Amino acid sequence: VLTVVAETQGKVIRTYVQTGSRVSKGDILVQIDDELKQASYATAQAAFDKSKADWIRAQELYTQKVIADAELAGAKLAYASSESQLKASKRDLDNAKVRSAISGVVTERFVNEGALLGGGTPVAQIVDTQNLKLVVNVGERDVMKVKTGMQVKIETDTYPGADFTGIVSAISPKGDATLSFPVEIKIKADPKRPLFDGMSASVGINLGKRSILALPRTSLVSSYKKPQVYVVTDGAAHLVDVVAGGEYGTDFELVSGLNAG
Repeated sequence: VLTVVAETQGKVIRTYVQTGSRVSKGDILVQIDDELKQASYATAQAAFDKSKADWIRAQELYTQKVIADAELAGAKLAYASSESQLKASKRDLDNAKVRSAISGVVTERFVNEGALLGGGTPVAQIVDTQNLKLVVNVGERDVMKVKTGMQVKIETDTYPGADFTGIVSAISPKGDATLSFPVEIKIKADPKRPLFDGMSASVGINLGKRSILALPRTSLVSSYKKPQVYVVTDGAAHLVDVVAGGEYGTDFELVSGLNAG
């Protein structure tokens, strides 16, 4: 999801998109009043043309030993300053057309015609529907087996029985309180089975086989930060601290705290 912001000040005089509009990279989202910006750019262009001519003339005069070093340096400084002003004016004029930085679908437009914008004002939110990303958390025992470029299988409740293919694109070296590490997966878009931002999915990563002790996720009394379960002994339930690993479907790995059975 990308939030496009205004990079210049001014009043919105025209909008080009609505919520749900599909846009390509570079498309204009809104137009900011640029009448004064055009005048400023024209003035900067004229100043630049003059200073450039003065700089060329100064070099010729300096070669002929007509002017001193200080005058040559002054002409060079004026030329560089006018060039900088021209670039800044051109950038400000270009920014009056707020454009989309990516291709995708507009999920929300934040401004209407007549709105006064400042630099940094949010204009629209765009979702890149061609380059989807899914983030899953992988336990510390398994994360070292995950490698970038690995192919994974993805299933969603939206399309029962249909599998999507994803590629592991990034693995975070920083885990959370449950010792799980975020793994980023890129999904290739399928026009026949579109996916939307915010949908849930399950990911299958082939890490080989190993035996683990597992318990249902619903048996946890508290959170993963301090996992506990009730154990029945002599007809009474006792609260026991355990160490939890990764999640596997509706179960989680029991690293320590209880024995099998």
